[in-house]
Amino acid sequence: MTFQKGNQLYKLILNPGRKKEYTPQQLGKGAMKYFKWIDENPLIAEKIIAGQTTETSTEPRKAGQKKSKTVKIVHPYQRINENRKRPYTLEGLCNHLGISVQTFHNYQADRAFFDVCTAIRQIIDENQFEGAATGFFNPAIIARKLGLADKKDVTTGGEKINKVTIIELPDNGRDKVAKSKISKPEE
Repeated sequence: MTFQKGNQLYKLILNPGRKKEYTPQQLGKGAMKYFKWIDENPLIAEKIIAGQTTETSTEPRKAGQKKSKTVKIVHPYQRINENRKRPYTLEGLCNHLGISVQTFHNYQADRAFFDVCTAIRQIIDENQFEGAATGFFNPAIIARKLGLADKKDVTTGGEKINKVTIIELPDNGRDKVAKSKISKPEE
């Protein structure tokens, strides 16, 4: 079988896949938009704290009444809304950009995207580390996410267990007493 004249199948080999959705500059700008959105949209947590609060409310005037009625309600606690800082995450960035995390890793492997992807990763890591160090984020979760978990073998000192040692304890005469009770017939 021979190739037909004008066949250009070899050009398919030169195209390593589909076209990238972003240029390095667009990826950097998209990341900055994501970081800005995170900073401007904190998580809101409702917190209940001890302390009496008084709420007044006015009931509408009923037929036959001259004045509307004011009611005082005393609560033994307060509810407040507290803004909580959101961490920057690679997953959140990828969701914001509409790409998968694997696509981001593929971009990072491309020489043209290497610098911008490295800068993005550094910003995310710094945000998470500083947030954990200052108490905004859970330090244990962030340490695991950043690969900073302390992994220590406290049982074997890092050595492999190759043999099992059986330690035989002395019987202290217990076996002789037990045998003598069993072997003597009762009279």
